[in-house]
Amino acid sequence: MKKIILLSYLALSLNCLLAFPTHSMATAGGGHVSHGSSNHSSAGHTSSRNSYGRINNSPHARTSLSFNKLIIFSGSICLFIIAKRNNKETIDPQESIPYWAIPLEEPLKTEISSLYLIIQKNWSNQTLSNCQHYYSEELYLQHLQLIQNMQKRQQKNIIKKITIESIYNYTTLDDTQFKVTICATMIDYIITINNKQISSGDKKRRGVINEDWYFKRKPNGHLIITEIR
Repeated sequence: MKKIILLSYLALSLNCLLAFPTHSMATAGGGHVSHGSSNHSSAGHTSSRNSYGRINNSPHARTSLSFNKLIIFSGSICLFIIAKRNNKETIDPQESIPYWAIPLEEPLKTEISSLYLIIQKNWSNQTLSNCQHYYSEELYLQHLQLIQNMQKRQQKNIIKKITIESIYNYTTLDDTQFKVTICATMIDYIITINNKQISSGDKKRRGVINEDWYFKRKPNGHLIITEIR
C-alpha cells in the first residue's frame, strides 16, 4: 500500500510539472514558437520568443511557477495524511509475529500451569479422581484405564521436580477450545511397588517433555483438558 501511495504521489507531481511548465514555451501575445531563428513573423506581426531552456522571468510565468509549487506541496500533504491513516487502519502490530511466538496473557498462562501441575501430581499419586473435574469425560476414562493397568502390574509412575519451561504455540480451535504446547522438565520414572526397583526412566536425571494439550472452556468458565498428544 505504501508503494502505491508513493507512486501516486510521483505521478501527481509529474503531471503537475507537465501541465504547468515552468519554462517559456511560446512568445507573449500568442505568437507561435519557432524552432528556427529568434524572430518569427506571423500574420504581419513580428514577435520575439525566448529560447527553449531559458527561464521566463515575466510576472505571468512567476505566478504560474508559484501556483505549480502550491499544487505539488498540497498534493504531498494530502497523500501523506492518507498514508498515515491507512497505515494505522491496516497494519496489525502482531502481523509479522509467527502465531507460535505470540505470548499468552498472564492469567491464562497461570491457569494452564496450575492445571498441568495438578494433573501430573495426581497421575503420579494414582489419585486421578481428585482432579476428575479438570478432565473431559473421555480423557478421564482413558487415563483412569492406564492407571488401573499399572496397578495390576504393581507399578507406579513417579513424577517430581516439575518445572514448566514454556507454554507456546497457542492455537484457537473454535469459540471454546484451544491448544498449547507445554515444554517442561521433570524427573520421570516407573517403579515396581513391591521391591521399589526402577523398571524405566531415571531417578536422578531430569528429562524434557513437549506435549500438545487441548483445552475447552465450559459455559461456567471452568477450564478442562480434552486431549494430550
